[in-house]
Amino acid sequence: MSAVRKVLVRTLVKPFYQANAGFFLVTVGLLFGFLKTPQHIDIATALAYSPLYYSIPFALFTLYAIKTLQFCYTAQRLKTNQFLSGLVMLRPGARVPLIIYLQTLLMVPALAYSGLLLTMALQHQLWMSAAIVAGGNLLLILTAAHFLHKRLITPVDSSLISGFRQWTSKLPRPLSMLFIHQLFTRHAVLLLATKAISITVIVGAVLIFEMDGTDYRLLTLGMLLSGGVNAAFSFQYHKFEQKDLSLFKNLPISTSSWFGQFTVSYLLLLIPETVVFLGNTLTKAPLSLLIGSILLPVALLSLYQSVLYRKSISMDNFIKYPFFATAILFFVILGYVPAYLLGIGLLLVSYLIFRVCYRSFDLTIDA
Repeated sequence: MSAVRKVLVRTLVKPFYQANAGFFLVTVGLLFGFLKTPQHIDIATALAYSPLYYSIPFALFTLYAIKTLQFCYTAQRLKTNQFLSGLVMLRPGARVPLIIYLQTLLMVPALAYSGLLLTMALQHQLWMSAAIVAGGNLLLILTAAHFLHKRLITPVDSSLISGFRQWTSKLPRPLSMLFIHQLFTRHAVLLLATKAISITVIVGAVLIFEMDGTDYRLLTLGMLLSGGVNAAFSFQYHKFEQKDLSLFKNLPISTSSWFGQFTVSYLLLLIPETVVFLGNTLTKAPLSLLIGSILLPVALLSLYQSVLYRKSISMDNFIKYPFFATAILFFVILGYVPAYLLGIGLLLVSYLIFRVCYRSFDLTIDA
């Protein structure tokens, strides 16, 4: 078993850190560029006294866990790694701990920062906060390990049961709905898991806001993190467009109309989050803030897809965009920039990037 462990580490863990060395360097630069070590300690202490605020770092940890899973999924499809399907031959008692060990190694950066959070909670004898940090990390590792284990022992893509497929076939099919049909029929597990995490983040932000009662920025931050959780759908939409919607490239559809179509798709895709958000905040916050907060994740998803037209990039490289955008906008929102200005501004930037890059992207494809 020791030999198997070493092979898997060299196949999945070591290449992951090699491929993302630049990502980690930039992340460390951002973290310790904006804030010094004493300030990180102060933040960790403040979080320990208000444990509901742990939902913010854990949302980022969840995005990081998704990044590790996506890398492993990509690595599994490489011809040189076809031997990974042989893991199914190991008995579950040996295979499951092995996968948990691999996922723990992949989560080391998140665990390192969690160590600071845990240390501060223990120093101040806040046992509940310490239990939340330790239990949250354990739950995240076990959940990610579950999906990684399921993927490594299942070489084929998962699909829906026929009854659910028949139900989704009854949904309307305008152009803006085609991608949502694709998600229901081909990526249902990803869709449901993402929505569960996204809604949990929003509910957590609302609960924190209700404890404070005056800081409306918390609501916008909740929707910002929700946009980060849903960011992978921009990459999926771009792949779907290139593979299944190539016919539309030959139709007289203007760039403005095409931009509007996928923006509407994201607006429809975020209906569950919008319903939960408005259901908990409609009578508690100004209308302009609510509209801006709802528009923010839609604008972010449109921005991420527009960036994809600049050049073809892998999922591992794409994840850098939502990670850094979320981190930067986090500080922008804390600077009291109105949510509606952020949403409108991001939509305009997205449209300009799309209008410039889509034509170049088409020329590249046609060549």
